[in-house]
Amino acid sequence: MPAEYRVDQPFDRIKARMTSDHVLHIQLNRPAHQNALCPRMWTELAQCFRAVQTNPDVRSVLLSGEGVGFCSGLDLTQTSFHAAPKGLIPSRKAYRLRTLIREIQAAVNQIQSCHKPVVAAIHGYCIGGGIDLAAACDVRYCTDSAVFGIKDAALGVVADIGTLQRLQKVVQGDSWVREICLTGRTFSADEAIRQGFVSSVYSSQQTMLEFALCTANSIAAQSPITVLGTK
Repeated sequence: MPAEYRVDQPFDRIKARMTSDHVLHIQLNRPAHQNALCPRMWTELAQCFRAVQTNPDVRSVLLSGEGVGFCSGLDLTQTSFHAAPKGLIPSRKAYRLRTLIREIQAAVNQIQSCHKPVVAAIHGYCIGGGIDLAAACDVRYCTDSAVFGIKDAALGVVADIGTLQRLQKVVQGDSWVREICLTGRTFSADEAIRQGFVSSVYSSQQTMLEFALCTANSIAAQSPITVLGTK
């Protein structure tokens, strides 16, 4: 199989493995940092989803996080304006940050535009960039202890990865989206399901993963062309 089709490449910040004949399980893999998004991680995500797009053996994807949480957002030590090399003038720092933002946007867009349906299994923290990843998926499940939040306003920055655009399309209320984005407050699994952000809430991560995999397998069992047309 050509290299660009392979989903079993030796990734570092994500894990990717086939769990059945046609389901690929992708895990965010920075557990020591609660899976905070770093340049290597989003580069590998984009690379993996490009392979998914063209790999005929993959019919659906399960996306989850390794360790105690799904994703705690961007790793600001590696992605912020102030993380640029010393000595750069402000305009060059801004250009560097713009480049980083576009790379993150491209990675999330790869998930959203993937022809194969993506099921997100969320536990622990799902903050900032984690919300973006989840919102780009087609189906979302979470544990009852999951914690969600969009902290950009609290950090003094504008949500620029696609949060504002995606979230309004996948939940029930525009007013609610504005509230959580403008206040930066966290919200619970109960609130997430009330607003339609997730389909179901489970009492444990293991149970959630089993149901999420069942959904992914059910999707993979359908006609690929019908699934593509429906998505």
